[in-house]
Amino acid sequence: MPELPEVETVRRSLEPSILGQFVRHVILDTPSVWRGADPDTVTGLRITFSKRRGKYLLFFLEPAGTEGLAYWLVVHLRMTGRLTLQGSPDPVRLHTHVRIELGGKTPQPVWLIFQDTRRFGHFSLVPAQSADQLPDVLPCLGPEPLDAAFDAKVLGRQLFGHGRLNLKAALLNQAIVAGIGNIYADEILFASRLAPDRLAGSLDEAEIGRLAEAIRDVLLRAVEQCGTTLKDYVDGWNRKGSFQHCLMVYGRAGQPCRRCDMTIQKKKLAGRSTHWCPACQPYLPA
Repeated sequence: MPELPEVETVRRSLEPSILGQFVRHVILDTPSVWRGADPDTVTGLRITFSKRRGKYLLFFLEPAGTEGLAYWLVVHLRMTGRLTLQGSPDPVRLHTHVRIELGGKTPQPVWLIFQDTRRFGHFSLVPAQSADQLPDVLPCLGPEPLDAAFDAKVLGRQLFGHGRLNLKAALLNQAIVAGIGNIYADEILFASRLAPDRLAGSLDEAEIGRLAEAIRDVLLRAVEQCGTTLKDYVDGWNRKGSFQHCLMVYGRAGQPCRRCDMTIQKKKLAGRSTHWCPACQPYLPA
């Protein structure tokens, strides 16, 4: 957390206010969260493009003229990171680690503020060849589940070779499908009526099709609801998401299933708390 829907919501909420803006100043309140090139490198560069890849936010910064290098600013929010906008660098709220002054597009500057309670999130500033070539600092990531090309065939290819993984572990594996975390893995498996401890290699063609459809459907609905706020997550304007009101199984252990009234179960799987309905998602041994 934040997962794909939350990161995409942050990107969309920030974009209108930051695209076309020049970086005026970078203040590192916690230098350890900044990696790569010196932050002064980006002073005077303009943000011209933003993108999400999996759970990563990427901002393309380039010089106004033909001279100078372009850079990617890669932001990983990890567990509790927030990236929000405010009109001034003050007040410096608790757990603030980076403050970036942007200006040139609007009469008054706007400040991009990074806060992170657990301090797992980080920024990486790396030279860029072009906006079409993503930076090497990104890990090996699977396909984007919201891309038009993502379908059952793509998912089947990604699962091939991972047949001994249970479905919960497979969905959490960012090299198989990018952007899914604990909340949406549980919700996707419920929507596809598949038990989280089924082995990936046990799925037939129809089940892979259901799973691919559920991945897109659940993630799209979560983006429409601006993500899930359980504790820390807010968008770029400090607004909470609302998909937490739509959760079918995650966080509902001991409560009746919204579909069949069976009690929602919880156990640890793939190292994470896992929620499912034993009636709607029956376990079928391979």
